Amino acid sequence: MCQEWQQRFEAFLDDMGVCPVGHTLDRYPNNEGNYEKSNCRWATRKQQNRNTRRNHWITHDGITLTISEWAERTGLSQAVIYSRISRYHWSAEKTLATPLLIR
Repeated sequence: MCQEWQQRFEAFLDDMGVCPVGHTLDRYPNNEGNYEKSNCRWATRKQQNRNTRRNHWITHDGITLTISEWAERTGLSQAVIYSRISRYHWSAEKTLATPLLIR
């Protein structure tokens, strides 16, 4: 934690403001970094869950998102995306561009 925040709660409050309802403090963009103004935000539970080391990140067309974010964008399930990448070793492009076969 930065020295200013350790020494004065008011410094933290000046930098971050009051916590919005339903939010918690999140280290972002670097969840390995320090708790300081340039690396913290108030985040929802969904944002917190997506900012963890255990997430699998996929880059496609210059956009890097988690599997769950790609699932929301494509309509594919997280399980399908994960299987295509890790089990079948498909490329990101093939994984995200190939629709499900409906039988």
